[in-house]
Amino acid sequence: MSLSLKMDKIEYRAVIKFFVKEGLTPSEIHSKFIKVCGDSSPSFSTIKKWVAEFKRGRTSLEDDPREGRPNFSLLG
Repeated sequence: MSLSLKMDKIEYRAVIKFFVKEGLTPSEIHSKFIKVCGDSSPSFSTIKKWVAEFKRGRTSLEDDPREGRPNFSLLG
């Protein structure tokens, strides 16, 4: 039964990180998300990416800083 639970990306990443610590594979994690979140689940490729990041030792759930033009003015 799918509850179609909507979560934000930081919450998804926290759940993925927990399941990585539990030893689940990306496929197992994806199956759990589909069961609970339905169509609002992160894609398998997203889960696979974050599993790899956490296995490499990443601790942050936040996006990495991006290069390029800042989205604010320094001259006010």
